[in-house]
Amino acid sequence: MPLTKEEITKIEEEERVRAEARSKYKNELNTKYKGMEDETIYKEITPVRWFCIISLSLSFISLIFNPFIFIVIMIILFYFLPTIVGFENKKKNAQAIFALNLFLGWTLLGWVVALIWAFTKD
Repeated sequence: MPLTKEEITKIEEEERVRAEARSKYKNELNTKYKGMEDETIYKEITPVRWFCIISLSLSFISLIFNPFIFIVIMIILFYFLPTIVGFENKKKNAQAIFALNLFLGWTLLGWVVALIWAFTKD
């Protein structure tokens, strides 16, 4: 049964109102979240993050074949945790934290000092 002219007009009006509501909602979202990519929610994948992603991926793959390799990679990542935190926090002295971590991290005191240094403000 075909629709009458009044029913067609009513349907078109409802669709127009829905389209206006969608457009208004999109504009509100664009206004509210404009520039959100500059905030802390969005971060680009830095070389340090690539290192962590690849290391963890390889360690989980090696867990299947050789658990020893998994343990070694996890120990290395844990050992360089102060360095990773320093670079992630964009510390001015990130290279110095790395050097301290590399050369004196094996002494527990050097590792703790490097970790505290990595978490402190510049």
